[in-house]
Amino acid sequence: MATLTGYLRGRRLLLLIDNFEQVVEAAEVVVQLCAACSGVQVLVTSRMPLRVRGEQVYPVPPLVFPVPGVTLDPKALGHVPAVALFVQRAQARRLGFTLTEANAAAVAELCARLDGLPLAIELAAARVLVLGPAALLARMGEVLGVLTQGPRDLSARQRTIRDVIAWSYGLVSAGHQALFRQLAVFAGGCSLADAAAVCAPAAEHGGDAGAAGTAPVLDGMSALVEASLVQATEMAPAEVWFRQLDTVRAFAWEQLEASGEAAAIRQRHAAYYLSVAEQASAALAGPDQMTWLVRLETGHDNLRAALGWARDQADVTLGLRLAAALWPFWQRHSHFSEGRQWLEDFLSLDAARTAPSAVRVAALTGAAWLAHDQDDFELADALFEEGLALYDALGQHARLSGVLAHRAIMARGQGLYDEATALAEKSLAVARDVDDQAAIGYALFRLGVITRERGDFSRARHLYQECVSRYRALGDRAGEAFALLGLGDIARDEGDRETVEGLCTGTLALCRELDNHWGAGFSLNNLALAAAMGGDLGRAEALAAQALALFPEHGIHGGVVELLVTSGQLACDLGDYGRARAVLGEGLTEGWPAGPHWLVLTALEETARIAAAGGDASTAALLLAAADAWRDRMGTPRPACRHASVASTRATVGRALGHDGLAVAQREGNSLAPENAVTLALRCLETGQNHGQATRP
Repeated sequence: MATLTGYLRGRRLLLLIDNFEQVVEAAEVVVQLCAACSGVQVLVTSRMPLRVRGEQVYPVPPLVFPVPGVTLDPKALGHVPAVALFVQRAQARRLGFTLTEANAAAVAELCARLDGLPLAIELAAARVLVLGPAALLARMGEVLGVLTQGPRDLSARQRTIRDVIAWSYGLVSAGHQALFRQLAVFAGGCSLADAAAVCAPAAEHGGDAGAAGTAPVLDGMSALVEASLVQATEMAPAEVWFRQLDTVRAFAWEQLEASGEAAAIRQRHAAYYLSVAEQASAALAGPDQMTWLVRLETGHDNLRAALGWARDQADVTLGLRLAAALWPFWQRHSHFSEGRQWLEDFLSLDAARTAPSAVRVAALTGAAWLAHDQDDFELADALFEEGLALYDALGQHARLSGVLAHRAIMARGQGLYDEATALAEKSLAVARDVDDQAAIGYALFRLGVITRERGDFSRARHLYQECVSRYRALGDRAGEAFALLGLGDIARDEGDRETVEGLCTGTLALCRELDNHWGAGFSLNNLALAAAMGGDLGRAEALAAQALALFPEHGIHGGVVELLVTSGQLACDLGDYGRARAVLGEGLTEGWPAGPHWLVLTALEETARIAAAGGDASTAALLLAAADAWRDRMGTPRPACRHASVASTRATVGRALGHDGLAVAQREGNSLAPENAVTLALRCLETGQNHGQATRP
């Protein structure tokens, strides 16, 4: 040391020490050198910090890789650093390799799956001699076996990705190794509290990972982050999210399986996330709902992993409880198809028949709700019917009220308004009898929807206002948003543009904050109609387009129908009849026969408007008369905001046909069955030409 410091003292230079993790115990020597030689600066590369005074740590991040789901053309993609490295190394192995339209998407996804890790990308690119990018991507499930055969002039520990990770793994203590491998059970990462709940028993492997609480796990997690075996990302002011890169997690999973701990850890993981889901389900009607919704979305991959474990182990009770607790979250965040699949998978198992009734009925009604949200009315009705009988037998009347309310909405969607009203009234009575505030709020909201659509705006307004008050008292912001949106619907139907603007601007902001796609879409739809009322047709069309783009992305069928019809109405207002024919035709196809039928009626009236503008007064008169008769049968009056448009169409038709001709067309239209009226409208929209008697159904 004396010789070394004597040589360096008085010199001004940069001392580079590479791969210091091999001699990390010598960190004190570096400190002594710096203290004795003021002109010396030391740059150290290491897989773990030296943890000495004066050290400034600079983490070397992975290469920037393409954002999943964002499509770039090959030229732009080639400038993304991770892709550029892949192409460079692939060309070194296979002369003439280039990014093309055919392989660009696979290369982009490969780089993303490899987290931008340079060595992993180099090892993957080395395989292009025998495997194309798509074939490589298909083998990412066995990533550790694929990423081998590094250059011979590298050390043995750098020739395969497994050996690279194993080198870092060997640098940490036995207790920290236990924590590392147990963290593999988390899909997509975890918080410190999550890790402590699932992995704390790792103490038995060496004591470092702790026995209870987060403090010992914090020490272990810190060591793993320092060793670059775990990534830490700040998620919120008081939260850090820990995750293993995919290649690192694959190695950790191998170690977990080899240790014999995998089954026990997966069971603890599933039990923990069941408790999280059930706590969240109880809190989603209260003031902390936003916190819980964010937590569930952040941990969604872990919830999927827990459901997968329950399915793999044929633990039907665990699977049913977990899926039943999650369906309100799936509904609010528009995971309709995924939620239905999990619920229906577990309910279809033979063992589901012998599951506890309270567990089975919660899953049944959850599956019914999600089926209804995707307009699968036949399945929803069967599931609700079974659920009603079980809730009645169990004496769970608050939940019975909820099922009745939803069956009312199903009846409404099929145009059965008398039945819908009776069911909604019964739902509210049951909820009031048991004094369940959440059930009362929900029943009020559903009865308000049906009452508004029947034209009783005064009573509907009273129901929505009481609903708002109850949801505010509960702290249920999502429920409050929907009740306020209902008040906006009344204002829209009454043609009160200013009230629509005021209410729906607020509900749009609230629904976006809550990540509620359904409410956001309908708020945008109402704002589009309000803009059209005010004559701002350009803004109206832009708002409707935003809403229409939102719903298909999340599988909200009823919303798609409404927004297609709205877009058709706005296109008519703008005089763009070509676009109006296209979107109204799609709306009619989507809306018939599944519903909602009140939207089909609006589409018929708008098609009549197009026919009248094109000189086909006869077809226009038939469609208007069919819509009038259908509204009478359903007990659904035409909203006030539509009166002017329909009256204008009727006047045009009357002038063209005369009194007697109009009377004949009305009689014929009144007798048209709904399916024939829809068929006539679709023919009119498809051709845009005059339809005479020969083309009528």
